[in-house]
Amino acid sequence: MMRKRRFGPLVIATVALLAVTSPAQARSYYAVEMVVFANPAGDGRFAESWRAQPGMPDVSRARPVSGGGGVAAVSPSAYRLRGAWRALKASAGYRPLRHLAWTQAGTARTNAPVVLVGDDPGSPVYGTVRVSRGRYLHVDLDLLYRDGDGEYRFRSHRRMRSNEIHYLDHPMFGVLILITPLSG
Repeated sequence: MMRKRRFGPLVIATVALLAVTSPAQARSYYAVEMVVFANPAGDGRFAESWRAQPGMPDVSRARPVSGGGGVAAVSPSAYRLRGAWRALKASAGYRPLRHLAWTQAGTARTNAPVVLVGDDPGSPVYGTVRVSRGRYLHVDLDLLYRDGDGEYRFRSHRRMRSNEIHYLDHPMFGVLILITPLSG
């Protein structure tokens, strides 16, 4: 007499594993919003050594938010950090410089779009930001800030959580960034 084999648990485990590792699985999309602001009272130039010519961020692969390439602009009416922008504007200690938002797929760092911050190299803040997703969300930032006293460059790589406002700090300026998952 032949024994009947039970493959049920094995089949369920295999299907579950394929669902997790399948390259055809649905992509995650995110809304990314950032506010860049100056800290005019920042005395970081005295606490740290600053190079006279900090160099320019590499913008060769960068695209403006409205320029396609995997990003789509978010309407200013949908910005979630408008209150932060208004608070910075009303504050005597800070000066908001740039507010932008876009949507993009959550892709690996090598495929993630590089977004241009600033209109041209003469802008008060100019550079790039790249948001990628591996096991966690990551932000790569390379910004140059100009004020009357000089130029300051801020390069940073940070691991982030979605739905939280993150503050990236430089003595002369700062960045607020919010990454929100979009429902499919």
